[in-house]
Amino acid sequence: MMMELIHKVKYGDHLCLIYDDEKDKLHTTIPFIIDGLRNNELVVVLGEDKNRIIDSMKETIDVDEYLQKNQIVFLPKGRVALAKLYEEKF
Repeated sequence: MMMELIHKVKYGDHLCLIYDDEKDKLHTTIPFIIDGLRNNELVVVLGEDKNRIIDSMKETIDVDEYLQKNQIVFLPKGRVALAKLYEEKF
């Protein structure tokens, strides 16, 4: 059900997702991240455990490919310097 809703999100739309626990969060966010990568989008993950996200995605995709292309970026909590990130990537 959740993935059906996520696939309806269009460019410029925003989501606010509320989770009961960490497992719920990963169950929803991992497919969302993978969809962005497969659509050749730059994916920025804010304030999450990088290794946990990567390990969870390895079951589905070749994460190393996207990491090597710098298509997925992890920023720690409190560091929301997207303008600087944008300048560095493009």
